[in-house]
Amino acid sequence: TVFNNIFTKSKIQHITVLYFLFFLLSFHRFYWCIQMKDSQYKSIFNYIYAKS
Repeated sequence: TVFNNIFTKSKIQHITVLYFLFFLLSFHRFYWCIQMKDSQYKSIFNYIYAKS
């Protein structure tokens, strides 16, 4: 039971780290898009915002 509990905790931590890395990667790409192609990305964002 103790080993199982440790395994579940480490698994949860591992998933959290993966999600955090994915968030950083997506945020970096989002920031890059804003910096590189500002107007184009804004128009795409406005289109998505209007659709929803």
